[in-house]
Amino acid sequence: MAQVSGFQKIYNIYVTNITLFVIAVGFVFGVFVESILRIGPSQAFFLFVLGGAIFLAQKIISKNDFADQKKFYVAIFLLSMALGSLRLTVALPQNFTLESFIDKKINIEGLIVEEEDRRESQTFLTVEVGRVGKVLDEKIISEIKKSRTKILVKTAEFQRFSYGDGVLIGGTLGKPKSFETKGGGEFDYASYLEKDGILYIVGKASVEKISEGGGSSVKRILFSVKNKFIDSLRKNINEPEVSLLSGLVVGGKQSLGKEWTERFQRTGVMHIVVLSGYNITIVASSVIKFFGIFLSSAASMFIGVLAIILFAIMTGGSATVVRATIMAIIALLARYTKRRYAVTRALIIAAVLMVVHNPLIVVFDPSFQLSFMATIALVYVSPLVESKAKFITEKFHVREIVVSTIATQIFVLPLLLHMTGNFSVVALPVNLLILGFIPLTMFYGFLAGMIGIVFSAIALPFAYLAYALLFYEMKIVELFSAVPFASFSLSVFPIWLVFITYALMIYGLYVWHSRKQLKNAKL
Repeated sequence: MAQVSGFQKIYNIYVTNITLFVIAVGFVFGVFVESILRIGPSQAFFLFVLGGAIFLAQKIISKNDFADQKKFYVAIFLLSMALGSLRLTVALPQNFTLESFIDKKINIEGLIVEEEDRRESQTFLTVEVGRVGKVLDEKIISEIKKSRTKILVKTAEFQRFSYGDGVLIGGTLGKPKSFETKGGGEFDYASYLEKDGILYIVGKASVEKISEGGGSSVKRILFSVKNKFIDSLRKNINEPEVSLLSGLVVGGKQSLGKEWTERFQRTGVMHIVVLSGYNITIVASSVIKFFGIFLSSAASMFIGVLAIILFAIMTGGSATVVRATIMAIIALLARYTKRRYAVTRALIIAAVLMVVHNPLIVVFDPSFQLSFMATIALVYVSPLVESKAKFITEKFHVREIVVSTIATQIFVLPLLLHMTGNFSVVALPVNLLILGFIPLTMFYGFLAGMIGIVFSAIALPFAYLAYALLFYEMKIVELFSAVPFASFSLSVFPIWLVFITYALMIYGLYVWHSRKQLKNAKL
């Protein structure tokens, strides 16, 4: 058997990585185009035919290796794009079973299938419809149940609702409508809800709990643990600090209130209010270290994977958490099999898996977009920023915090401007003053919540430490939000300008990394 040279191995790895990248980009781009144009299966068919024709031509006619390779990548890209287009078409809702009830007052029986989202003056409930009003036709009832139609219910009821509760809803059924953002752009609210399978809304609804214990028993247990954890924190920490802490640690959905929400937006730190992927890393490493004391590496890894999956479900499974969960699982498998963890490949795999599961997130989930942009910034932009920040001390991880903050702030800015139209002048200093303390805040908050479930008094020292850090972080936000012109709204930042900006950024990064590799090769 012929031996494969070292150069050939490197070349094979390079080709494999490029092919994986082309497939991933083609698939996601196909989803993106179909999300915007909504052409239907005809687009996928056209791309399949075109990609297949190029692939066959490359195999049969061409004899130029370099040209063959280019045609191969073009064919793979088009075929992957066709698959992405087809996946989006299949994912779009087909059954609009409640259309005949639009703008009518109706009674709906259903099941709460997500955690309640409690705001300052109202509560949002995601309900799967079971029965509508006085409909007696068994065929219609069967169609409604089979379609598993979801509605978003907005209610001022102060009763506490839980996942799995059966409810009777009264109100006027409507369809979500787009609205204008502060920056003057239009937010496609209907598509934003559609990505979660929600097609209708009932505003100012009356809601009565009629049963308990429905849905998944695993999710009920996890959400129950989460609620006990948050209640434990509330015993020792007051508002608004406790709402911020519950969001940081377990993805709690309690509102900070309108005033504080606006302050966080003005200072450009709204991202810290929600759970980050950092928690997944903490959960995985902590569980593996603990069980690794008395179990084999395989058993501790299995428990670690199971723990982060359950934690992701408990926290609500936002795009940020799902992305971090997939990447953490890949990292654990790489460690167990003693293979190198390739972060770029892990990021691509995470993105493709998430888009395959729910293709609507590509265009209509800001959390998905910002999460991946921030991760790309940490991997590729941070080295460039760090090369210019050698003068900053490495003590207490100061340089690491400064570099990661600047990198992510710069790279997500075009997308944020398009989404919100809000530019925070003070975002960079506020992030630098706060982000370094967030891991410690989460750590003390986690201890305070877990210990407090059993022994509230013993949890007090940890609660006080968490509160002190939260007080500092919120005071920074309060002070900087009061600065005149802390932020201002831009006129519409169009999507074409976003693409141009990112194209220039990516080209600049490519040039810098190429020069760096060339310089290292000479050394």
